Amino acid sequence: QRIMLARALAMNPEILLLDDFTSRVDRKTEEKILCNIQTNYPEITLLSVTQKIAPVKDYDQIILLMEGEIIAAGKHKDLLENSPEYVQIYSSQKSTHHYEL
Repeated sequence: QRIMLARALAMNPEILLLDDFTSRVDRKTEEKILCNIQTNYPEITLLSVTQKIAPVKDYDQIILLMEGEIIAAGKHKDLLENSPEYVQIYSSQKSTHHYEL
């Protein structure tokens, strides 16, 4: 995964689509990868498909899909206030101690 990501970034794309790119890395490595992308490639539009909230909670826009339908969209804070489904996912991930959310 990291080699494919490095290859993609070497092409200096305008848009980068990442599909569950942090599924096989620990939280610390995940944070380093995202920080590197944000710091060194600030002009890239990043689209990320993930089941984890932690890596996307600072994104400009989060879209929550359920069974192929958009059920909520917004920033992390807005979704915590307005989407019971998002709150449920957030709470379950927080309670299993996967991350410090």
